[in-house]
Amino acid sequence: MPESATYLVDINANPILILVRGQAGYTNCAPFGEILEQIINGEKAAPVIDFEACTGVDSTFLGILAGAAMKFQTRKQPEKITLFNLSVRNRDLIRNLGIERFLTLREGSVLVGPPPPSPKEISSDAPVNRQQMLEAHQNLINANGENLSKFQDVVEFLKNHTP
Repeated sequence: MPESATYLVDINANPILILVRGQAGYTNCAPFGEILEQIINGEKAAPVIDFEACTGVDSTFLGILAGAAMKFQTRKQPEKITLFNLSVRNRDLIRNLGIERFLTLREGSVLVGPPPPSPKEISSDAPVNRQQMLEAHQNLINANGENLSKFQDVVEFLKNHTP
């Protein structure tokens, strides 16, 4: 059974800070997608996401991230989501999928000043539904056409088995 992820969110930070802890994937990334949608719909600045305690990600998580990143690029004043402390593996996945052009990848510490007040912890073992999974993989294909060959079987399966 995959390790659960926890998402810590500091809504008082400007921009909003999200800390990803554990294995972030289709079994638990629905709250992450909801957080990003709230930020987009609230017309807040693109968030900063810290992956220091993230043990891994999957394509569904990255597809949700890519979809949000592309939405931030369509604003009147385009912005990029900033990612800090990516492991070599997670950085390679992002680059191999060709979504880094929608993101800002940084090294070092996210915190410049004092630590934030207690962030809100959002954890869930609720998986994304099939429609969300389909959209996540279509986001990866829209972000980089070369991803079609990687995910066309997944997309076709989800299209044929999504109510």
